[in-house]
Amino acid sequence: SPMDGREVWSIAIDPETADTLYAGTCPSALFKSTDGGDSWKQLNADLAQECEGIPIIPRVTTFVIDPEDSRTLYAGIEIDGMRLSTDGGETWTERSEGLSSLDIHGLCVVPGSPKTIIAATNNDVCVTTDMGQQWTPLNVKAHYPWPYCRAAFFLNGDAGRVFIGAGNGPPGDQGGIFSTRDAGETWDRADIGRTANSTIWTFAHNPKINDLLIACSVSGQLYRSTDTGDSWTKLSHEFGEVRAL
Repeated sequence: SPMDGREVWSIAIDPETADTLYAGTCPSALFKSTDGGDSWKQLNADLAQECEGIPIIPRVTTFVIDPEDSRTLYAGIEIDGMRLSTDGGETWTERSEGLSSLDIHGLCVVPGSPKTIIAATNNDVCVTTDMGQQWTPLNVKAHYPWPYCRAAFFLNGDAGRVFIGAGNGPPGDQGGIFSTRDAGETWDRADIGRTANSTIWTFAHNPKINDLLIACSVSGQLYRSTDTGDSWTKLSHEFGEVRAL
């Protein structure tokens, strides 16, 4: 595929049309398939190919399909901000004004009026209600022990809330789970029975089992909730490293 020679860092599958897939890579580029992955085309998005003064190659760390409109797409790039498409990836615009950092690690969308987008960065959590035209940092260091944020996930339903995975660095040696029901005005820290052994890196959820949520630390610990994130249990098996669920 045209992605040969690149690392694939993010994948999104259209919930309405399962044969439509998107992928984000390192070096930064966006790709689309409309035949279940048999063939791919590179999308026309202007993305940075180098980070001035930093020995990091930009990469698309997160690719999100809007839950209310599958032609609206959000791509978060480390270290190049957010890109928005409203036409299924044919055209893209940069939407990074006001971000605390262009180092985006995670994105999630909270449906409603107005629609809210949450971004996890290397130094804060940011929120926008105008499709990213202007972001507002939430100053989570006033609520978290560590401002380095990695995972962002919205769990819909009656218990609807945003979960953030945070820690003291990549990979770090401390981490925790934080959640908000009011777009970051207030936060709760989950009781996971300990401080995780590194930054909480990502979340996984099966929409057919809405109460079930899994979180992992990048250094191999997994935590499970069966009550939409109200309580958590550490799983006994530990891996060497986990970056995706």
